[in-house]
Amino acid sequence: MYEAFDRGDIPAVLGALADGGEDFGVDVHDFVNSVDRVCAIGRATGTLDGVRTAYGFVHCFTVADGVVLRFHEYVDPERAVYDR
Repeated sequence: MYEAFDRGDIPAVLGALADGGEDFGVDVHDFVNSVDRVCAIGRATGTLDGVRTAYGFVHCFTVADGVVLRFHEYVDPERAVYDR
């Protein structure tokens, strides 16, 4: 899957994911931007090993000429993730 992502083959990446991920959700609370960076601040929810859990995130994209050059993700897992 990472090799497909590296070569930009997004259909292959999506094809490697299992169907039935309907319990995963992303709620973006805010966007912050500067000259070449856009950051999305939000919360993701889902099920991990049968336990409902969530985490806060900040996704930071560096953009030039309409394409993403770099991506960084910063997460803040809730307690249920730590107790595994």
